[in-house]
This record gives sequence, C-alpha cells and structure tokens, in this order.
Amino acid sequence: FLKGILQDHRNGDLTQDASSASYAQLHDFLRRRVFPLIDGAADAEKPRRVVAVPGNHDVDWRADVWAQRSVRELLKGDGSALRDLLRAARRNPRDARCRVVESPLGHVELFEKKANYADRLAHVQGFFDALYGEDAGDDFSPFALTADPPRHWSAHVFRAHGVALYGFNSCVHNDNFWTGASLDPAAVDAAAAHARAHAAGLVWVAVWHHGLSDGQ
Repeated sequence: FLKGILQDHRNGDLTQDASSASYAQLHDFLRRRVFPLIDGAADAEKPRRVVAVPGNHDVDWRADVWAQRSVRELLKGDGSALRDLLRAARRNPRDARCRVVESPLGHVELFEKKANYADRLAHVQGFFDALYGEDAGDDFSPFALTADPPRHWSAHVFRAHGVALYGFNSCVHNDNFWTGASLDPAAVDAAAAHARAHAAGLVWVAVWHHGLSDGQ
C-alpha cells in the first residue's frame, strides 16, 4: 500500500515538548492564522483541510507509563525470569514489554510498560480531538491514539479535488527508552482497506513524520 502512493515524511513534531500548553498555542495559531487562508470550505470543515501527524517530540516522556522491575527479585531461583526479559528486550527492543537501561557503570535497570503505555500520546490526542472533533464518516477519520484498540492512522478524503490523504503515527513504539520509528502494520492495512473502499480512483498520499529505516 505505502509503495503505491506518494510519500511525505517531513511532517510531525507539532510541538517541542508535548505539553498541553504548547498544543493550545498551536491550535490558537491555526485558528487565527491558517484557517482564514483556506478558501472554499465552511468554517467547520476547515480543520479537516489540515493534515497533522505526530512526531517524536509529540511523545510525552513525562507520562507515568513505566513500572521499574526489581533485578534482585528477578534473579531469585535460577534467574530464568531475568534472562528471558533481557533476551526479549535485546532481541527486539521495539516490541518488547520491558526496556533495558544500562548505566555507564555497567548495572542494569528494567522498566516494564504499564497498561496505560498509550498515555504518553494523550496530549497530542487531546490536540487532535480539539482540532478535528468527531469522526465524519467515510471522508474523514481522525487519529485515536489512546483508544482501545488504538487507531494509528487518519483519513482526509477530498473527492472534489481528486485526492485522499492518509496520516500515520510513526511513533507507535517510540518512548524515552526506545527512540526509533515504526508504523503499526495493522494501521497500514486498515488505511489501505479504507482507500480501496472510499478513495478508489483518487490520488493517494501518505503523510508521516520519520524516515523509516527498518523496511516498513
């Protein structure tokens, strides 16, 4: 799907610090300076002409989404619990439920994702909610980054202009311990299905922040 459309990964990083105050300033800027430049759309529709996607600076590193695991406790018995966690975290740090942090002095700390791991995206999701409002059906579907299950894609379909833009979150696994980029394969599949069903015959454009280096 992504290889068959125009690609642009120079977007995102809507704020520098992922704070609610910064998103409020951005929303105010868009309302005062950008929306008036959009012609041919009702005021309620103008926000949907702006395709905003999250970047790594939109991940809130201050969110309480980690539980520190005790290495001493995990070493009890034969130590297999610690070995299994370390092996998984080092083999596939992007998807592992624990992050391994090694200090300059050589000791290891383990941090496990809490059930509210998605809350690190809560502030940017609040911005999307305030900017776009609710889902408008086939022609507009906003991000829902903290929903269960999350929606890591958005759709902006402009039939009159012959184009459909799809936004993606390239920070699905990004946090303060793993700063790489990745897309959710399920999000790509869902966006592709939406494009085939609701944007056939239009030009498809994908928008995300990072340049992906892992073949996605």
